[in-house]
Amino acid sequence: MPKNVESEIPIEEFRTLGEVFEKARVKEEEVLDLIRDKALSTNAIAKGLGLSYSATYSRLQRLLEKEKVIKRGKDGNAFWLSAESM
Repeated sequence: MPKNVESEIPIEEFRTLGEVFEKARVKEEEVLDLIRDKALSTNAIAKGLGLSYSATYSRLQRLLEKEKVIKRGKDGNAFWLSAESM
């Protein structure tokens, strides 16, 4: 757990807090732009988008189902490329 972060607060204080909003969703086009000119690993894409590995992998899988990306493997690693680039 990060330093100086409270792990619990009183209910009364909780009721006064505003809503927490998740980071804006990464647009499909942002993912495709990143892998348009070069094939990247899932980790490299996650780092480039500022997302977790699992969120990135899920997004890539959805794009694969839509046939917007191509997935290939090398040495046990998945690499992704925009289908437009083939």
